[in-house]
Amino acid sequence: MTNDFLIIGGGIAGISAAARLSHLGSVTVLEAEDHLAHHTSGRSAALFEPNYGLAPVVALSLASEEHHRHVNGGVLSPRGMLLVAGAGEEEAFAADRDALGLHEISVEEARALVPILDPAKVTLAAHADHAWDIDTDLLIQNFVREAPASAATAIFGGRRRPAGSMQDGSSSTRPAPGPTRWRRWPGSRPWVSRRFAARWPASRHRAATIRRDGR
Repeated sequence: MTNDFLIIGGGIAGISAAARLSHLGSVTVLEAEDHLAHHTSGRSAALFEPNYGLAPVVALSLASEEHHRHVNGGVLSPRGMLLVAGAGEEEAFAADRDALGLHEISVEEARALVPILDPAKVTLAAHADHAWDIDTDLLIQNFVREAPASAATAIFGGRRRPAGSMQDGSSSTRPAPGPTRWRRWPGSRPWVSRRFAARWPASRHRAATIRRDGR
């Protein structure tokens, strides 16, 4: 088998590279697991906060915002970001508040957003709307759809399998006969992110410092 491009790893970096390179030539993605985005890409906290991180990370985040927000209808949904601190953490709180572009709010306002906060321990709070959840499942599927079926091949666990059969793992042990091409997933059944999507019943906002509940 001869290809123009060989990509090792079927995470978001490999999938997105394959999608773009498929317009320039034939691509093969090698993935050791039985489906794409099995590890970090499928279990990410998936928060888009463009001001977070070192300067190169911020620059990359800002450069990707247009894509995340608009391409194929976008993959972002409102979340909000809440920063909290206790007594003795004033200096660190102020530094993070300013670096992340948050505005300070009262503890009562913070508890209105996240009722489980303990007012005996939380003495400072800051909030902003410029943080969004990323639908990682949709993001990955969009890149899979971008790759023409005639140009991209995925090889899982050492055996060629149709990428479209991996959405729920039901056919993950069935090798495909002969060379197979990259196929899209039907958009109706999330296959990765459902286990990690959080719900906050009282508000659409969630605290960035609280782990997702795994629902």
